[in-house]
Amino acid sequence: MRVNNDLGANEFKNFLLRIGNGTEETVNNDMICIPNNMVINWNNEQSLQTLIKQVYPHLSIHSSNALYFADKAILTTKNEYVDHINNTILNQLPNEGIQFKGFDSVPDDIHNLY
Repeated sequence: MRVNNDLGANEFKNFLLRIGNGTEETVNNDMICIPNNMVINWNNEQSLQTLIKQVYPHLSIHSSNALYFADKAILTTKNEYVDHINNTILNQLPNEGIQFKGFDSVPDDIHNLY
């Protein structure tokens, strides 16, 4: 889903609030119609590029500004899609990435001291 420049952030915000408040008009079985100007039809990978450009305009210019990313997100339903979208965006950044190692547990640590 994207916010069309003609729609504006406030109208999009109000649309989401109406959904949350249960006041947005529904159709069969409480389904909500997303306005056409908020939809990017999936044709191929170019559709993903269109979405990225809409959500992250001028990505290469703002890539080192953490605040630029703070109020933006692309949501999806499966981790495999998340990985694909993240990798697509990362490949568009002008700087080389840094990979950090992480862990969820430590072998043989019976006291959880990590």
